[in-house]
Amino acid sequence: MRRMWWLATIPALALGCASGSSNQPKMSEATQTQTQAQQALQRAADAQKQALVDQQKAEQLQQEVMQKQKDLADAQARLTAQRAKAEQAQREAQRLSADAQREAQFQQEQAMQLQRRQAQQRQSQSNQSNTTDQSNTSDQSNTSNPKQ
Repeated sequence: MRRMWWLATIPALALGCASGSSNQPKMSEATQTQTQAQQALQRAADAQKQALVDQQKAEQLQQEVMQKQKDLADAQARLTAQRAKAEQAQREAQRLSADAQREAQFQQEQAMQLQRRQAQQRQSQSNQSNTTDQSNTSDQSNTSNPKQ
């Protein structure tokens, strides 16, 4: 505000000084110098305003950068957690697979043992049946041939 008041008084002074007719060439030069000074001050004020606008934009961009960095850090933390979760799931899947393979092998061995027992039982039954048949055949031959 002070600058504006002072800037407004310069043209009034210049006009007041220029109105005297005795020193017109000198006043014209003084007026021109004052006008140039006023223009230089106005350019400086405009540059200051532009610098302020640019500074505000820079601060806004800095805030955006900080937010993006925070978002990136959050995403990286989520990624790390998800990778850990995936690794744990992979380990669990491998453990379950190994357990399933052991169980399948155990079940297969049990099935083979059962098959062997059943085969042995059939063989045993077959042998008993053959022995009984031979015994019956012997008995029948003895009975059918009493002379012996």
